[in-house]
Amino acid sequence: KIHQPLANMFLDYEPGIHLSQLQMQAGVIGFNTLRVYSPTKQFMDQDPNGYFVKNWVPELADHTVKEIAKSENMKIKGYASSIVSLSERSKQMKDRIYSIRKSAGGKMATQKTLKDHGSKKTPSRKKRKKDDGQLLLFKS
Repeated sequence: KIHQPLANMFLDYEPGIHLSQLQMQAGVIGFNTLRVYSPTKQFMDQDPNGYFVKNWVPELADHTVKEIAKSENMKIKGYASSIVSLSERSKQMKDRIYSIRKSAGGKMATQKTLKDHGSKKTPSRKKRKKDDGQLLLFKS
């Protein structure tokens, strides 16, 4: 039931990539750290010149990247104000997630998941490289 709505959100939907990414980001598979992304940081990192945002959000086309990045905290004429504080909501969500993870029940669930689904291989030891004396060239 998720494929069609999710596919409608992408120009290049690939179930093998996008569905597993959605599941991983939602924290329903794997044991990786849950990520709480900052839309502002993603904007600055991924679209530092604002080309994408200005193209797809015409209300922001005449504004500077700095203005767009600070749109949560300042009014931009012709653009809707934030209805929630991203920084406050991000902190609330992180606090809730980490309180669950640190709880006895959260720790037990993690251990059970690791036992049931984690790698059964024992980690291989890396062999140390034999010292070939190259670094002696840099000693005085």
